[in-house]
Amino acid sequence: MAILLLADKDAAIGRVAGVLAALENKNIADASQKARKAWGVLAGALTSEAAGMWRRAFSDAGIGTRVIESGQWAALPSVQTLKRLPDAFEKVSIIAACGFTEMRTTETTTAAEGPTVAQRLASTGIMMMTGLPIRIGPKKQKNETKIERRTDDQLFFEIVGGSPPARYRIDARNFDYTCLGAKKTYSAAVNGRVLLKELAATYPDAWLNAGATQLCRGQAGESPYQSLDDLDRELLWLLTLRTSAASGAA
Repeated sequence: MAILLLADKDAAIGRVAGVLAALENKNIADASQKARKAWGVLAGALTSEAAGMWRRAFSDAGIGTRVIESGQWAALPSVQTLKRLPDAFEKVSIIAACGFTEMRTTETTTAAEGPTVAQRLASTGIMMMTGLPIRIGPKKQKNETKIERRTDDQLFFEIVGGSPPARYRIDARNFDYTCLGAKKTYSAAVNGRVLLKELAATYPDAWLNAGATQLCRGQAGESPYQSLDDLDRELLWLLTLRTSAASGAA
């Protein structure tokens, strides 16, 4: 069995960390780190008795949780990339945003130039005739390797909906924003935020993930995501909550 957080994970992060520290005998720093990286999945592979104990501990702290059986996990749909917005989406359940900074490293090796074969033969001939070590051509040097590091800001949006669920991804920098009409700007990041708010308004029953909530509210702050892997884990949590609620899970 697993324990899933019901509330927004960032809103209760301090209290969640406190309960985890007590349950697992961790210091608060380690518990806080685990709470941030858990993406809503507080514990897994628990016995029925242990799951009940964990749920009571979180309940006593005012934190809602849900117990999930091993067969109740949702199946995360494969990603379908969108270049433009369709006329409509079917039964949208989750709207997500994920922004992070990616470090890119480029390594370039320049081969060193030295004397040509003809120049080496000429140098050898001169030395044999004069006894002087005269070298013709450039001096041989070591290969030069240049390493360049730069940051690359990434921003993605996802829509999950339909039955069975389908998953659509938008790369904010590679999308046709004609659908925004007069609201379209020259900035992909601005266009992406406008599109996100339009989607949230069009599908008010959809759940927003942490990233979408942050952008829709205009909240400044560090992104909780380090890669799309974090978004995968968060969507698995949210989709499992939605499907388990529909099936009447505890």
